[in-house]
Amino acid sequence: MTPFEAIQAATKQAAELLRIEGHAGRIASGYDEDLILMGCNPHEDIGAYHDLLMVVNNGKVVSDRLGW
Repeated sequence: MTPFEAIQAATKQAAELLRIEGHAGRIASGYDEDLILMGCNPHEDIGAYHDLLMVVNNGKVVSDRLGW
């Protein structure tokens, strides 16, 4: 599995499997999604998920290693 395929399996395909694709599984207006900031491109290095710099949940920063 490529890094891109792994990311899709954990997001889009997982939402489809759980039958919640109408409000989860992608970043779009009205969807319940978290946003994460990484130091490198996870498509090139899937290990980027082990070193998250920021996590935003429901519009609020819940983890911020950058001090923003």
